[in-house]
Amino acid sequence: MTSPIRRSLTLAAAVATTVLIGAIAAAPAAAHVLVDRVEPAGGGETSVVFAFEHGCEGDPTVTLELTVPVGVEPRSTDEPDGWHAHIHDDVITWSGPPIADGDRAEFVLTSHITGAPGEVFLFPTYQRYEGGSSYHWADADPSAPEPAPSFIGTSATVTPPPATTAGASRGQAITAAVVLAVALAAAGAAARPVKRATGL
Repeated sequence: MTSPIRRSLTLAAAVATTVLIGAIAAAPAAAHVLVDRVEPAGGGETSVVFAFEHGCEGDPTVTLELTVPVGVEPRSTDEPDGWHAHIHDDVITWSGPPIADGDRAEFVLTSHITGAPGEVFLFPTYQRYEGGSSYHWADADPSAPEPAPSFIGTSATVTPPPATTAGASRGQAITAAVVLAVALAAAGAAARPVKRATGL
């Protein structure tokens, strides 16, 4: 015979499972602009793939504008047919024919990325819609309502910055000072008048 306590625990587990499944089913696969994947592209470059599959209350997407973080140097882009990219300073703007609410779209940014493995790279992004509304996906917290697209660098996707040491810098400074002193001494010697010996 099943005890009342066991029946209660079984019922509670069933209810919790039902609620969890319902929540997963109700949530869209990509409720915001996100970094779908990050792939080494060769030659020290990395491709970051941004994706979304939603509009705004039925309005299609017509513009995607993202800001690249420090350390990311854009090289090239890839976008859906009919769309084009404009790169100005640290802002990349994609625009083109409307992408319907519910249709998946991918945008690729290939860059040279300088940073350390484990470093988080955030790409604050505006998603603009045909009706004039927009979302600003910019929060650094991935659990926030409007999180920024982001990824964590790895040894395969980022290039460490060049290492410089204080000792090397001091050595270079000392060398420069010695060279300057020798040059000044030579210049002073050349400027002094030469005494000529005269016979008696």
